[in-house]
Amino acid sequence: MAKWGGHGSGPGQFAHMAKHGGMMGIAIGPKHNVFITDQGNFRVQVFSQDGTFLSEFGTKGRGNGMFLKPTHVAADSKGNVYVTDWERRDIQKFVPGDPYTWSLTFGGKETEDREYGRFYKKADAYGPNGIAINSKDQIHVSDSGNCRVQVFDGDGKFTHQIPDPALITLELSGIKAQKKVFKSQITMRCAYDRDGKGRPHPRRSQQQ
Repeated sequence: MAKWGGHGSGPGQFAHMAKHGGMMGIAIGPKHNVFITDQGNFRVQVFSQDGTFLSEFGTKGRGNGMFLKPTHVAADSKGNVYVTDWERRDIQKFVPGDPYTWSLTFGGKETEDREYGRFYKKADAYGPNGIAINSKDQIHVSDSGNCRVQVFDGDGKFTHQIPDPALITLELSGIKAQKKVFKSQITMRCAYDRDGKGRPHPRRSQQQ
């Protein structure tokens, strides 16, 4: 095992402050490089799998390749890196290089409720947060303010959302109600064993 990091703004160090977090998201690319969002320093740091600092990209701002609150990161099969920004309400794509360079920005604040390809607009609510890329290089981004996951291709084009609106019979209020029920169940069930039986959440076990 290996560990690396520490507080600071230098190479290989991470921010630690009240208004901005330090290490937030982490991803491993196809060449085994490790990408970590360093929110308070407005950047993404790149390490080898043994923890050696390799490079960094990003700075504070609203321009291309800049961040306001970078949250999570993912890499596709070609080594392209995608970073969600909670405050900017967008996703930025960076292509391999030394350092990685900005390629495109997609997403942004919605101009109407639940607009496809854009994210919840209220500043006090959730922006794009979690991000994952499947074997087809489809980019899945959580839009938790709208209770959905949006899916994009590698060019930032919106393809569909989960759940599929055509299959939804409940109004948004119903989805939010389901969300509350789900949250209430988190401390009751943490995972399932091989027989399909629920395991108690550790916090609930401590309360008993």
